[in-house]
Amino acid sequence: RSLLPTDKDRGVFLQRMMSGIREVLRDRTGLQHQDNYHEFCRLLGRLKANYQLSELVRTEGYVEWLELASAFSVQSFQQWQWSTNSVHYLLALWGRLVAAVPYVRPDAGGRAHLPALQACVQNVVRAYIKAMIDSVEVVLMSDGAVEDPLDDEGSLREQLDRLPVICRFQYESAAQYILSLFDPAMAAYQEVLSVLTPEGPAEAMRRAEALEGQLTWLVYIVGAVIGGYSLTDAQALEGEEAIDAGLSRRVLQLAQGVDFRLSSTGGRAKCQERLELALLYYMQTFRRQYLNAPGGAGGGADGLRG
Repeated sequence: RSLLPTDKDRGVFLQRMMSGIREVLRDRTGLQHQDNYHEFCRLLGRLKANYQLSELVRTEGYVEWLELASAFSVQSFQQWQWSTNSVHYLLALWGRLVAAVPYVRPDAGGRAHLPALQACVQNVVRAYIKAMIDSVEVVLMSDGAVEDPLDDEGSLREQLDRLPVICRFQYESAAQYILSLFDPAMAAYQEVLSVLTPEGPAEAMRRAEALEGQLTWLVYIVGAVIGGYSLTDAQALEGEEAIDAGLSRRVLQLAQGVDFRLSSTGGRAKCQERLELALLYYMQTFRRQYLNAPGGAGGGADGLRG
């Protein structure tokens, strides 16, 4: 602000920056280089931190910028192997945009751009969730050549911290999408377990490993989203507790099935440790939101390993 002392100066500088970002997003200039790509994601993630949403929406071409940033984010999630360390910067961008919506005055023009933001955020949320689910098969097929994003605890925590505000922006839609992935994965997992023994068969064991990886992501996502709710939050919409309940029911059913499998085999058949950690993460967030803190505490779990 010291370099740009007046609002007019800030507006001119922001307009030039937004125009430059649009040009890079449109032409993908220099983004084939990984270092450039990472720094560009950092720029996007920091943009809203340095400017108010009301300033952004007044710039020329704001809606085009939104759409280009959304398409770039979707592609980045789909190519997560190349951009793992950059994902949370993109999630930060959308989280900050969404969090600022209630504070934009109508005369700033922000409300007129709300439908565009809603459409972009929905695409971003779905692309992120789908990409993480699909990453499980990619990692398994690579036979160790591709690093598993679930193994990067720091990056995973940063991503989970960004999810609640983005998913709850259009919570019913996001929850329906999560359930559209959770229910088939649960049904397939139960079917595989019905024929699986500690000794095999090998194909069933591999299928169980893949499904447990997918369910691990879904449990982490549900835990993160529930952790973003506060019973005292004035912006929380009526009925969100019911959506939380629907998501929680699936996780608790999964936990019950995992426990039954373990106890019925005398401890010989157990799920992967990462799925157990995801279930513990969910339990932490649920306890914090609905059991421990009067009126809800807000925020996610302190750590993935409790």
